[in-house]
Amino acid sequence: NPPYNDIKIYADNARPEAIEEMKRQGINGIRACTKGTNSVMEGIEWIQERGMYVDKSCIGLKNELESYQWEKDKKTGERLPKPVKVNDDACDSLRYGCERFRKPNNISITIPD
Repeated sequence: NPPYNDIKIYADNARPEAIEEMKRQGINGIRACTKGTNSVMEGIEWIQERGMYVDKSCIGLKNELESYQWEKDKKTGERLPKPVKVNDDACDSLRYGCERFRKPNNISITIPD
C-alpha cells in the first residue's frame, strides 16, 4: 500500500476518470470535491475569514495567491466577487483540501455530562 493511503485527498470532480485511475493505482483516500452554486466564493471567503499561513516551500501556491485576479465590471471597473479562472490550480486545491472543515456536518462537538 502507498504510504499516503490513509490520507484524505480531495480532487476536482470535473475529472472523474482521473479520480478512478488514482483509485486503481491504490490511492484509496481520494474523493471528488463537492461543487455547488457559489462554492468558489464560499471557499475563498471561508479561508479569508480564518487567515492562513503559507509555508515558503509552497512556491506555486504563493505565486498564485499573489497573482490572483478578479473579474471587473465592464462599465465601472469595480472588482466583482468572482475570480478570473486563470493560473489558479493550487488555489483550487487549497479550497478542496479545506472542504471537509467547512461543512458543518463534519464537525463534532462533545458536551460533557
